[in-house]
Amino acid sequence: MTASSGPSPRAAMAARRPARSHAVFVLCVLVLIVLFLFGITYRVERSFLIEARTTGTSIVFAGIGNAWNFPAATLCAPRAVPDLRRAEAGEGPCGADLYVITALSDETLDWPDGASVDVHLDSDGAFVIELLHPIGERPAGTLIVVAPEAWAIQGALTFRGTLSVGEVMASGARHFLLDGRWEARESGWAISLFRGVTEVVKQGALSLGAEASIIAGDGPAIMYGHLTPSGAGAAMTVTAISQPGDTALRLVHFGFEKPSVIRPDWIDTALASPFLLALVALLGLLTSVTQVLRDLVFARREDAPAAGGGDKAD
Repeated sequence: MTASSGPSPRAAMAARRPARSHAVFVLCVLVLIVLFLFGITYRVERSFLIEARTTGTSIVFAGIGNAWNFPAATLCAPRAVPDLRRAEAGEGPCGADLYVITALSDETLDWPDGASVDVHLDSDGAFVIELLHPIGERPAGTLIVVAPEAWAIQGALTFRGTLSVGEVMASGARHFLLDGRWEARESGWAISLFRGVTEVVKQGALSLGAEASIIAGDGPAIMYGHLTPSGAGAAMTVTAISQPGDTALRLVHFGFEKPSVIRPDWIDTALASPFLLALVALLGLLTSVTQVLRDLVFARREDAPAAGGGDKAD
């Protein structure tokens, strides 16, 4: 008579060890991924890039070193009282009936901290700067007109300050955003441990007629940028990047009471991180390998004959 006995308690415990070890390993992998996600989103500094074609933009200069030089320009100082005798000369961006016109040569505009201007292109391509606040002896409303040829000689106009590209579209609007794009770039202490780079975590297009600006907290963000002639009709190219910080893109569209605010979240950061994607792939591979090894060990223990060739009885 032959009798078979079930697996001993020791064998059962040995069979359960691989399962527990695998569960512990998977838990460690999940904890590692969560910690890394926390690391790449903790103390993140974000900057936004704006690149747009527009017929107008507003700048509030910050700091020093904002100097624009033109070989020739026309200064148009607003008259306290319009001179109707010169009404027939009221043509172009500054007519003689409304402005006192002065020709300038080799003019350097050294913008002080806090100077606020609107810049736009006239229908004939002239670059027009309007002072929104008094600067020195020049009152608010003063226009400085630069012919296209003079701007081409000067080239790029750099600036440091806050920026608003375009204006909210409305009937009769002339100084609006034509098209463009934006990028959100991030860097954090966790990423800097492995790669000393910034990563583009979100990007998109700027639509016709939107007003675009970058904010930091509750106010406008400081931008570093430049203006250049577009070379395609009455338009200029604005390229600017914000100082790193807790920044967001603010878009205003006609017909909407509240602006749209675009601020990348942790999902955007995670999906844009090649290091995280590589880490997840590697940990997934290790998990699969440990699962295969566990199955092989468990199958071998199940197929192995009992010690001593099994229990036999005569």
